[in-house]
Amino acid sequence: MSEVLGANDIKVIKNFVAPKNAEILINFLKSCGEPTKFKETRFVRHIDDKKVREIIEDIRDRTLEIMNEYFAERDLKIVKLKREHNTQLVRFSGEHFLPSHVDMERKSKWTPDITAIAYLNDNYGGGELVFGEAEIEMKPLAYSLVIFPSGMPHETKRNYPIDNLEYNYRCSVPMFFTFKVEELWK
Repeated sequence: MSEVLGANDIKVIKNFVAPKNAEILINFLKSCGEPTKFKETRFVRHIDDKKVREIIEDIRDRTLEIMNEYFAERDLKIVKLKREHNTQLVRFSGEHFLPSHVDMERKSKWTPDITAIAYLNDNYGGGELVFGEAEIEMKPLAYSLVIFPSGMPHETKRNYPIDNLEYNYRCSVPMFFTFKVEELWK
């Protein structure tokens, strides 16, 4: 029987993203026009805007530092996956949700151990992050970072628009990391 992961496996760091940097990233997403789907993903390697790339890479690098400080107590070292999907800039439009899932796929070479999501805003309806087995539900705050095991089942509740807001998208920077150097893409 597999171990049930709980609240001690989830780390939340408030005020991780500087508000001005979150604003730059959100404005970049706004400049891309209206999304054609519920979820729009921009992989960092496809972003031409140098400032936007620098901000995302800084978020990823600082996340990596924090995780390595935490896992150093266990003699574990985290490394970023060397695959294009390891860091993304994402916006979810109204009515979007993610059903319960895990972020690891043992059938492929892409097998993250740790998921980290930097939330850029919280001015949207719904979008709560739910860890059902751990009986945890949270509405991530703007500028916060949420770190959890990639194998922990989680879901995102349906977004819904709030009438008095101009921009009703949930914007985030999901990142994926591993302990296993041998599984990195070369």
